[in-house]
Amino acid sequence: MMFAYVRRFVVLTGLGCLTLLTTGCSPAQQVVGTWNIDPSKPIPAEFFDANPLVASLMSVGSPEVRVTMNGDGAFSSIAGIGPIKQERTGSWRFVKTEGKTLLLMVKESGKDEETELRFTPLDAEHADLRMELDINGKKIKPAFSFVKAKPGS
Repeated sequence: MMFAYVRRFVVLTGLGCLTLLTTGCSPAQQVVGTWNIDPSKPIPAEFFDANPLVASLMSVGSPEVRVTMNGDGAFSSIAGIGPIKQERTGSWRFVKTEGKTLLLMVKESGKDEETELRFTPLDAEHADLRMELDINGKKIKPAFSFVKAKPGS
């Protein structure tokens, strides 16, 4: 009888350790959280080239770009300038690392295809996010600078 309890304890402890190893130590943990566009960084030049009007508005206005990556693989984003806002939800998954960069695949709700997102952490609070954008038929991959939001903000 006592052996059954000890065995159960060992098995549950082993499963707990395995869970920590597979989730807590994953490089993808760096992505989890809410990320806001860094207002102190300039808009990427290639974004200006592709859409000068929107880039100019982002430069002089106070754009809101917020991406929330949940640990369960869900994401949400809000992007807007003034009264114009676009919200998206969906899922993300970690594929691999390439040096410091984490390659993720993002799938927006209601769409069939996944889009590549490259997340490059600069430190614990700053990262560059690079995703292919189609602007007026021109495909670009600008790197936008983001800062991690403090919990509760």
